[in-house]
Amino acid sequence: MGIIYTNQYLRFLDVNNKFCQMLGYTKQELKQKSLTDITYFEQGKTHSVSWQQLLNGEINNFTIQKRCFTKDNGLIWLKITASLRKKSGPFWEWRRISPHTKQ
Repeated sequence: MGIIYTNQYLRFLDVNNKFCQMLGYTKQELKQKSLTDITYFEQGKTHSVSWQQLLNGEINNFTIQKRCFTKDNGLIWLKITASLRKKSGPFWEWRRISPHTKQ
């Protein structure tokens, strides 16, 4: 299962090896990107309402299906469950990610 940490602007702060393997990137490459950078352009803003509700404390988590670009410009469907974790400083977002077949 892939796990990533992002800031409130969806920039990658940390990623595990499984997430790197799913997309074909190294940790260092992903830390130079944001989740928006690798999201298929038609889906870039479709989950902004859930994200805003999460940041506002209105919901504890949400699950989405999202298409993301792999390093070789392929597309992969991912099932992502997001929730917030607080560290000292800015909010960090924690996501559990697994490959998924769109239904």
